[in-house]
Amino acid sequence: MKPTHIKKQLVRARDIAKRYDVTERSVFNWKDAGKIPFIQIGKIIRFDLDAVIEAIEGKQEAEKYKQEAEMLDRITRAEIILGRLATVYWHHILNNYGAGKKIGDQVMDYWRKYNAPNADVEARDP
Repeated sequence: MKPTHIKKQLVRARDIAKRYDVTERSVFNWKDAGKIPFIQIGKIIRFDLDAVIEAIEGKQEAEKYKQEAEMLDRITRAEIILGRLATVYWHHILNNYGAGKKIGDQVMDYWRKYNAPNADVEARDP
């Protein structure tokens, strides 16, 4: 059985810089920060292109998912706040401008009775 060798494509910093449209200094900063893998023999530094692509694009993908999760969290919190504001607003409108005295309270009691998450079955029966 012949040994199989996997040939790595080793490239220079300028090749990485050109691929990602950054300066060579940026590539070396990434190396120094541990963001991308490298191979050093003496003073010669080379980069395994496949490993660098995986490191950069994998982190970009992870960052993208993190940003999406944060955005969904913000949207959810905003929806909750807007829902509460709308409830308070309509309560105020109905109490101050409604046809009857404290009609807003009657509406809110009705809403609590039929929509409250922990309402028991007996409270729902008319």
